[in-house]
Amino acid sequence: RASSLVLGTLGLEALVNAFDMPGSGAQLSRPLQMDRGGDASPRERKNAMVVKGPTGLGQLALEGENVVFNSQEGGRSPWPCSTQACCGTSGTQVFPLSEVVGATADDTAVRIWHCERTRSGSGAGAKVHFKLHKSPAYECSSREAARAFVSEVQRVASWRGKDTPPRVVAVVNPHSGRGKGCTIFNEQVLPLLRDAAGMSVEVHMTQSARHATQLVNQLPLGQVDLLLYVGGDGTVYEGMQGLFTRPDWAAAARVPFTTVPTGSGNGLAASLGVFDPLS
Repeated sequence: RASSLVLGTLGLEALVNAFDMPGSGAQLSRPLQMDRGGDASPRERKNAMVVKGPTGLGQLALEGENVVFNSQEGGRSPWPCSTQACCGTSGTQVFPLSEVVGATADDTAVRIWHCERTRSGSGAGAKVHFKLHKSPAYECSSREAARAFVSEVQRVASWRGKDTPPRVVAVVNPHSGRGKGCTIFNEQVLPLLRDAAGMSVEVHMTQSARHATQLVNQLPLGQVDLLLYVGGDGTVYEGMQGLFTRPDWAAAARVPFTTVPTGSGNGLAASLGVFDPLS
């Protein structure tokens, strides 16, 4: 309970106030501002370009608080949506930035990565999960155009309008979850943070007991925007010991952190409502 209180008060509050990533499903998240000045109008279009989508030619753009594809061919969009109201009757696909985690470019093809929030159970036993979706490919006129659009989506959706990507330090216990911790991180977490969200991710694999404590104790925290513990309760505990045994522990306590549960029990993560790696 004490560990949960520490993680809840320091981790979640700091994560919302200092980092405040969209797409997390957090109810505390502040309204999205398109620019650092926050003066974008609700219908303002940015980085609009003509692309070839599943329904033919159309326009892909950042519009207000959404990424929008408007087909010029007409007809209802043929692909499934993450929300019931995202598709219009003219081949329109809308991705709310609150659900978008980023985008990727494969040569000239752009895909939007977004999450669908789902709920299982009821009452006090209800659990919130997130399911990852990738949009159909939107073919741009050039690689440069595709990369420029992806960079802008990442900047607005995952970097909170800043011009440089957040710096994430991941402390990974490769032996957690009967050896599945490393696989889960490499296959589910790293592509999401590095490839789709465009974040700068520095990875440290623990080699032995208490290695996480040593790693965190020696990190240059002035160059860290987020600490990410990938493992079970023990990995988080060791990392916290590394924070609070630093000479600069008062400043270290203000560094946002979170956990990706890959252990066998994950009681700490579950007490915070984090039931799966994607969440």
